[in-house]
Amino acid sequence: MFSNSSKYALNAMLYLAQHSSESNKINVAHISEAIAAPAPYISKLLQELTRRKLVSSTKGPRGGFYLSEENRKGTLLDIVEIVEGEDRFDSCVLGFKTCNPDNPCVIHHSIASYKNKIIQELRSKSLNQLSKEIIKGHFEFPIK
Repeated sequence: MFSNSSKYALNAMLYLAQHSSESNKINVAHISEAIAAPAPYISKLLQELTRRKLVSSTKGPRGGFYLSEENRKGTLLDIVEIVEGEDRFDSCVLGFKTCNPDNPCVIHHSIASYKNKIIQELRSKSLNQLSKEIIKGHFEFPIK
């Protein structure tokens, strides 16, 4: 459903939500090893998320990436939209360029309610909320 880029970004952000703070910054090598993703790719994703204010970072020997209290308010939808583009959920699932409510493809109306539900779920889940749920053991997050 999501591209590898979105999966990597979501896993990196959830990892940061679990393990980082302003006093505990995490470097790219550590994050990429923890989530089993290529370090250069994670670096690029995190740089973009930092530029878009979803992640905080500092440079230098004690530098790295972390989530501030403000960053933790970001939602899963924020992450996916930054990585995939804001029109990710507007595109036709069959790939037709002209598909829209006025000119629907054969499954447009069947899929529309599911797409809307996915968007609402992603919008309603902040990194802070999910981090707390993971700590409580309500969700599986196999990355330690």
